Amino acid sequence: MNLYSILSLIVAAGSLSAATTYVSVDVPVTPFDLAGPGATSTLTVPVGGGVIADLDVGFTIIGVFASEIRVYLTSPMGTTVQLTQMDFVDGPTNSMNNAGGTIGFDDEVVNAMGSQAAAGTHTPGMGSLSAFDGESAVGVWTLTGVDGGTFTEDGDTLTGWSISVTTIPEPTVGLLVFVGGLGMLRRKR
Repeated sequence: MNLYSILSLIVAAGSLSAATTYVSVDVPVTPFDLAGPGATSTLTVPVGGGVIADLDVGFTIIGVFASEIRVYLTSPMGTTVQLTQMDFVDGPTNSMNNAGGTIGFDDEVVNAMGSQAAAGTHTPGMGSLSAFDGESAVGVWTLTGVDGGTFTEDGDTLTGWSISVTTIPEPTVGLLVFVGGLGMLRRKR
């Protein structure tokens, strides 16, 4: 078997999977706007989740002053990304207030989060979801809301959230043994 064939096997074993969406059942959370450590909601990715190649997240928060909430996503490995920096003036024009618009975050979109939260998909305001790339998706993920505004604990509610994960399947043991055996054969020559 030549080097090209070996590399083809490795690439085939490590191809990207289709995105899988995991939805939290730990909702609603009221208030989702605690000062200090914040309020949390979790979701669990089961065994077989693979290694993260891309991750997107979305959530819906309803409330009068929902735009004051800083939202963080923490992986099972402890990596935390701040998704929003929402310390700006509230009002009826903010679609995150009252209407409960769903806000998504994806590193690959060009729609940056501006000074007014708007329903739709944006790049994260304070971090990059690529910080999770290379980590195992398996385990408990945590979404945290911290109220950084004037009106803390004013009843804002997290009504739903999810992550969409594209993974690199972990290589099978057989492939690893095969590739390792080829390396040993080359050394004996």
